[in-house]
Amino acid sequence: MKIRLRADTPVGCLLSGGLDSAAIACLMGEDRSNASSKHIFSTIHDPPYEEAAGIDAVRARQPTTLFHPDQPTAERFWSDLPNVLWHQEQPFATLPWWPTTG
Repeated sequence: MKIRLRADTPVGCLLSGGLDSAAIACLMGEDRSNASSKHIFSTIHDPPYEEAAGIDAVRARQPTTLFHPDQPTAERFWSDLPNVLWHQEQPFATLPWWPTTG
């Protein structure tokens, strides 16, 4: 994990609130070197926000990590899409990139 955190730019992870992303976010937060450059991104969709409790638990354990929540709209998806396609530069089948583009 420490090798993945080595960067000359800020690093981050996409936190869904599930077990896998929560583990990565917590391990990332335990590395105290350059804590201000570590970011967690989360997207909360329409109710019932079933993973919100997991997101809140990780946030409580990582108070120095910068948290970027998002609640996207359909309008913003369509307005962001051309820019995202330009940056992606390759085909993709899912939308995990969207919360980190806004």
